[in-house]
Amino acid sequence: MIRLIITHNEFYIDNAAKQDIDSLAAHRANFNGFDVAIITTNTIYPAFPDTLFPKERIKKLIENTYND
Repeated sequence: MIRLIITHNEFYIDNAAKQDIDSLAAHRANFNGFDVAIITTNTIYPAFPDTLFPKERIKKLIENTYND
């Protein structure tokens, strides 16, 4: 099963924050054997209708990820 790390784009373009996020993902992958995907909000928001609030778009992504 895949595990998601959802982050705001501003954190992922900051080098120090990106290193921390990547480190967390690598830890989860190595320690727990998880498949980890890092998704930024800039990737999520355009993938869903503009009529949805940002939190609803994130919820839809999670639903789609785990219902497939």
